[in-house]
Amino acid sequence: MLRFLIVCFALTAPWSALAATLTLEDALERALTSHPDLQSRQAETDALAADRDHRALPTHWSAGVEYESAPAPGGGSGLDDGELTLRLSRLIERGGKRDLRQAAGQARVDYAALEMRLRRLELAAETVRRFTAAIAAHDRLALAGEQLELATHLLRQVEHRVAAARSPAAEEYSARAELGRARASLAHQEGARAAAWAGLAALWGGEGPEIDTLEGDLFALPTVPDATAVRQSLQRNPDVLRQVAATAVASAESALARATQTPDISASAGLRYFGETDDAGFVLEFSLPLGTASRAEPAVRAAEQRTTASHLAQTARLREVNGVAMRLLAELEARRNELQIYQESVIPEARAAVEAYRLGFEAGRHSFLTVADAQRRLSEARAQAIATAAAFHRLMTELEQLTYTVQGEQP
Repeated sequence: MLRFLIVCFALTAPWSALAATLTLEDALERALTSHPDLQSRQAETDALAADRDHRALPTHWSAGVEYESAPAPGGGSGLDDGELTLRLSRLIERGGKRDLRQAAGQARVDYAALEMRLRRLELAAETVRRFTAAIAAHDRLALAGEQLELATHLLRQVEHRVAAARSPAAEEYSARAELGRARASLAHQEGARAAAWAGLAALWGGEGPEIDTLEGDLFALPTVPDATAVRQSLQRNPDVLRQVAATAVASAESALARATQTPDISASAGLRYFGETDDAGFVLEFSLPLGTASRAEPAVRAAEQRTTASHLAQTARLREVNGVAMRLLAELEARRNELQIYQESVIPEARAAVEAYRLGFEAGRHSFLTVADAQRRLSEARAQAIATAAAFHRLMTELEQLTYTVQGEQP
C-alpha cells in the first residue's frame, strides 16, 4: 500500500540491496541520503558552529615593550640612562559580552540547522509528489493498454460484421480510427510515464539500480486528521519554525547590543626599568572609554525592533497557515467524496452500460459508435478517478508539509 506520510529519515541499506521494485521508502532513502543541497547546508551549519566557537573565545593578551631615552649631557647618546618598560595588556569585557556573543552564535547555528531539516522536509515532500505522479502515470498507462486491447477486439468484431454484411463499411473505418486513437493514447502515456519516472530518479541523480516497477496503490487513501489536530500541529509549520528561530537570533543580538552599553576596561601591567638610577618599578594602567552607552543606543533600538518584527511575523504566519490548512482539509474531503462517487457509482454504471451496449451490438441492436461512445465514457471516468486520487495525495502531502508531520524525526 502506498503511504503518503512524509518520511524524513535516511535508511542504511545499500542501494545494491534494493529490489527492482521501488517503494516510497526506497525513493526517500535515495533522495535524502546524499543530496548535494543537504550536504551544502550541513557544511554551512558547521561553518557557523566554528564561527560561534571563535566568537566565544576570551579576549587575548598582548605583550609590549617600550623604551624611552633622553639626550645625555654633552651630546652623548644617553641609551644607558633610558627607561625600558615591559607590559602585558588585555581588554576586560564587562556586561557578559562573551557569553552573549556565544549565545548569538549558537542561535545562528540553530537557525542554520533548522533550515537544513526544513530542506530535508521539502525534499521529502517533493519525493512523495513525484512518486505519486509516477504511480498515477503508471495507472494511466495501464488504462491506455486496456483501451488498446478493447479497441483491437472491437475492430475484429466489426470486421466480422462488415464481412457478413451485418454492419456498414463506415463502422469499420470508425473502428480503425478508434484503434489509432488508442495507439496514440498509449504512446502518449508511455512518454508521460517515462518522464514521471525520470523526474523521480532525478532527485537522486539517476544513480542506483534500474527501476522496473513502483510499489503503491494510488487508491489507498490515508486518513485525514481532524481540524483540531491540524491546528495543534501548525506550531510546527516550517515558516512558523523559521520565525521562531529568527526571533531567537534577533533576541540574542538584541541582548548583545544592550551589553555594548557597558564600557569595557583596557588594563595593562608591567615592569619599568630606570637606567639612570638602575631601579625598577611596577606599572599599572587602566583606561575606560567615555560615551559608550549613548553610542550603542541606536544599535540597541535597531535590535529591539528586529525582535518585535520577528514576533509579529510569527503571529501573522500562524494565522495565514491556519487558513491554508482549513482550505486543504475542505479540499481533501471533497476529493475523497468525489473519488467515492466515481468508484461506487459512476464507474460501475459506466461499465454496466458498456457491457449492455456490447451485448446489444453483438445482437445487432446497437451500432459500433454506440459501443465506442460508452467505452469512451468509461475510460474518461476511470481516468478522472486516477486524477482525483492523485490530487488527494498531492493535497495530503501539502498538508503534511504544512504541519511538519514526519516519521522518525521531529522538528
